Amino acid sequence: MRLVADDGIDALTMPRLADAADAAVGGLYRYFSGKDALIAGLQVRAGEAFVAFLDERWDAEAPPLSRVRAVVEAWPAFAQAEPQKHALLDASLSDPRALLGADAAAAVATAVAPALERCARALREAVEEGTLRPGDEELRTHALWAAVHGAGHFVKRDRLVPERLRAAAIRRELVEGLLAGWT
Repeated sequence: MRLVADDGIDALTMPRLADAADAAVGGLYRYFSGKDALIAGLQVRAGEAFVAFLDERWDAEAPPLSRVRAVVEAWPAFAQAEPQKHALLDASLSDPRALLGADAAAAVATAVAPALERCARALREAVEEGTLRPGDEELRTHALWAAVHGAGHFVKRDRLVPERLRAAAIRRELVEGLLAGWT
């Protein structure tokens, strides 16, 4: 995870990993069939860590929109708490290339699915209580996820802009704008 977080997915090679782990390249293939399987395994672990991170903050009794906001706020908080794991998931989401084969990508999606399902359930419950108008909660969940993920990339300019234009403010504006549009 450290190699990917430091230098990106493209910089991760089996020889480089073997060197960093002080192991033989051939020995790595006993655990992973190749780079794809290695990256997928790391991303599954990172996805599971994000879900566990969210679990620690989850209040099932909170109002639905508070739970939606909890999912949204968990992502940047996870970046602070687990930067390497966050960077690994973020790199995969940010790269327009398909970095993993279909099976490996499905395994990663399964690992993060519980977080997205919580958001979708909270959105559905907000519709049921009349807080939001009816809509496709799965599509809305992915729209929120895209907004939060995209806003996270503005953090690199936080030191250059006023507080009102920093990544956290942009994320709040995007999320609240989407929620307002769904009322």
